[in-house]
Amino acid sequence: MIIGQTLNAIDGEDAYYFTPWFPRVADNAIFTFQRIEDTLTGGGAVVEVFHKNAEDAGTGSSVTEFSSQLGSTDLYEAACTGLKEMVRFRIMVKDGTGWIHFRFLPPTWYPTGKV
Repeated sequence: MIIGQTLNAIDGEDAYYFTPWFPRVADNAIFTFQRIEDTLTGGGAVVEVFHKNAEDAGTGSSVTEFSSQLGSTDLYEAACTGLKEMVRFRIMVKDGTGWIHFRFLPPTWYPTGKV
């Protein structure tokens, strides 16, 4: 079994990939993204957390990024507060060539005032 997911870069374009929406469990969360392996050249990758309320149309709004541009293979965390009802991630593979293999670890949910 291969753990994670692989996305390919599109030469000459930024490629955007969204995960499915999932319900928030608490108002705040710490999300962890693991960059397992990649062959990206030229651009790199950016991972953002998006949220919206269930009745809102569209892609939602960005809460935060894991990093302005992810570097080497490693674990990256993003702390989010005041999350709306639905959450998902957007992975942008910047202009370049190659692929990225990654996974999201289960989030740590917590109420306001707790860590």
